[in-house]
Amino acid sequence: NVYGMDLDRDGNIVICSATRSPDAPTTPGCFQPRFGGGPSDMLVAKISADLKKIIWCTYVGGEGDDFPRGGLAVDGRGCVVVVGTSSSADFPTTPGAFQPKRKGPRDSCVVKLKPDGSGLVFGTLLGGSGEDDAIMGVRVDPAGNLHFAGHTRSSDFPVTPGAPQAKLGGESDCYFAALCWFCLSRLMI
Repeated sequence: NVYGMDLDRDGNIVICSATRSPDAPTTPGCFQPRFGGGPSDMLVAKISADLKKIIWCTYVGGEGDDFPRGGLAVDGRGCVVVVGTSSSADFPTTPGAFQPKRKGPRDSCVVKLKPDGSGLVFGTLLGGSGEDDAIMGVRVDPAGNLHFAGHTRSSDFPVTPGAPQAKLGGESDCYFAALCWFCLSRLMI
């Protein structure tokens, strides 16, 4: 299944999926050429507009279950943002990330890949001590800020001061968040 698709400014097709295959067609110089382990990894690829060539293809994931339930978006510079869920203790995050380590059994996750798929611009987790299932959608605004929505079961989810609803209201609640492009460690929920 394809869980997200977008076009870059040249009309190339960018897709993300989940895979269990240790032999996906990753490309030389990609961010993660090998399967991370667990039930699944995210698989992100850019395919030429005429569908004749894989421009790049990479895994994104660690030793647990990594799944792009929330799809992807391509920003104005051609970077690829993929969101979803992870149960990996070693999910690929970057220095200065809002949340570099998993806090619960499964946390939401956000990664931003370079336009050529060769590395991460940033990667972060987002969650509390409960079951934070996933980010379910992402958009990039004209300034490059990320806006996403997901759901959580954590009573200690990192809600920002002044949020309209500061506490978990039921068994599972939706959340909306924004990540500023200029300050990767600052999250607004």
